[in-house]
Amino acid sequence: MDYTLTKQLLDEGRLPNLRRLATTGSFAPLETAIPPQSPVAWSNFITGMDAGAHGIFDFIHRDPKTMLPYLSTSRTSPGTNWRFGQWLLPVSRGRVELLRHGKAFWEDLTQRGIPTTIVRVPANFPP
Repeated sequence: MDYTLTKQLLDEGRLPNLRRLATTGSFAPLETAIPPQSPVAWSNFITGMDAGAHGIFDFIHRDPKTMLPYLSTSRTSPGTNWRFGQWLLPVSRGRVELLRHGKAFWEDLTQRGIPTTIVRVPANFPP
């Protein structure tokens, strides 16, 4: 929703319900995350923290030893497999590690007894 157009419509009295909400809360232009990357912005939204606090700065991170890239929000580690002829049999499961620091806001809501249903939030693990 464009801030300039909304402000104009509010000033003209054409959005009375939004005006009431704006005067009892706040109304200001929003800016994106720094750096302006989708996983950074979603992590800001999820945690209420900036990139310096939650640690997500881009779509990928790099392993400093090998310089190989991996997804910035989570990292997977394979489990153990046994080869049996042409078959590969898993004998232990892998791991998925959340790399984002901070607590998701819905965790706080749940701890306070407020039921939550969160669906399809990008850059979030576990799903």
